[in-house]
Order: sequence, then C-alpha cells, then structure tokens
Amino acid sequence: MQFIMTPSTVLSPGVLDVRKIPRRFLSIGRSVYPREVLSTLFWRAVIERPSTRYILFLLPFVLIIVLRPGYALAMSQAPLLMLGVILLVEHYVLSVPSLEARKRLIDPADADQAMDLLGLRAREVLTRIATGRDIAAGELHLVIEQSGLMRIPPLTYLSIQREGEGFLDLDSAEREMLSEALFDTDLDERLLQRINVRDDKMDRVFTLDTTTISAHARLAAMALRTPA
Repeated sequence: MQFIMTPSTVLSPGVLDVRKIPRRFLSIGRSVYPREVLSTLFWRAVIERPSTRYILFLLPFVLIIVLRPGYALAMSQAPLLMLGVILLVEHYVLSVPSLEARKRLIDPADADQAMDLLGLRAREVLTRIATGRDIAAGELHLVIEQSGLMRIPPLTYLSIQREGEGFLDLDSAEREMLSEALFDTDLDERLLQRINVRDDKMDRVFTLDTTTISAHARLAAMALRTPA
C-alpha cells in the first residue's frame, strides 16, 4: 500500500514541518496517517504502531476471560505467556529475524538489478517533477520508506522533499505519476520490501541535482505545458 505524503494528504500536516531533509518517519518509529480515516491505508498505518499490534495479539486472552470467567485468575497470572505470544508473533511471524533467512529472500543479482531499475525510475520521477514545476536550482529528494512487517500487505511511504520547502505538496496528477512510474509488475512493493529486509535497510533516498537536468528535458516539459 502506497502512501504519498504531502501536506494535503496527511491527517496532521504539521508533522511534515521539519527543518532538516531528507526526513524519514518509519525508520524512527514515528507514524503518519492519511487524511482518509476510513480507508484501508489508514488502518494499515495504524497496524504499523507496535502498541496496536500488541493489543491485537492479546485480544484472545481477553476473549477467554470474557467468555470463560473461570479462567480469569489463570489468565491474570500468566504474564510470561502473554509476553511470549507477543515476541513469537512479532519476531517469528511478522518479521524475518535470522540473517541467513533474510539473505534467502532474494538473489543478490536480482536485488542489484531491481535497485538499478528503481534508481532509473526515481531519477525520471524527480526530473518530471522538477521540469513540471520549473525548478532549476537545488536538490530534490525522493524518499521511499517501507515497513519491515512481512506477513501483511507492505506499507510504503513516498515523498518528494526539497531544501527550504520541505515536503512538496504534489497535486493529484503528480501523485498518480509518482505511483505509476515507480512500481509495476517488474518491480512491485513486495519485491522492494524483500530487498530492504535482506539489506536491513528499510528506507531509500534518491537525490537529483536539478542543475543537471538537460535543456532538452526542460524544453519537452515546456511543450507539454503549452496549450496547443
């Protein structure tokens, strides 16, 4: 699930007011939620919070106490069992704790090929954003962050950030372009997640110096903006 973070798409825009970029959120354990609070994406982002998952893991114990009050005393005296359930699900069901298991997620050559492709697509996206907005100086950063939870749908945070401006407020056309240009059947979110987990690196930052954009690319963008 892709969440493109802009001031107009997050529930609390103030969370994007940062001084230093590129800024990451998932890798430091900070949650950002989409504005559509009833969407599947919103609830997927809620599940990313450890406290939410712990409550879900312990829900069966609560149900046992409610449905079988006679077991209430036994359940209240089994904190180690509850802790064991949390650790089991977190580290062995939702995650890949073993280094050897992570290495087996994807062949190194396939991972390198996929990352080369992602780098090319990232540059294309940043070039299209820069030329479309007539940005001719400074750097643009495409930040891709992913959840490391493997057994549920992947969560991918995407953002375009610029020094002095922070998170660009992409319009609907730019957001659609960003989503469609990065991922397809050859390189989808699940493949990138396997690479990230294998490398133990859940965020990727791609940077474009806008002064390196060719005049041809800028003229082409200008032609697209000029009415026929």
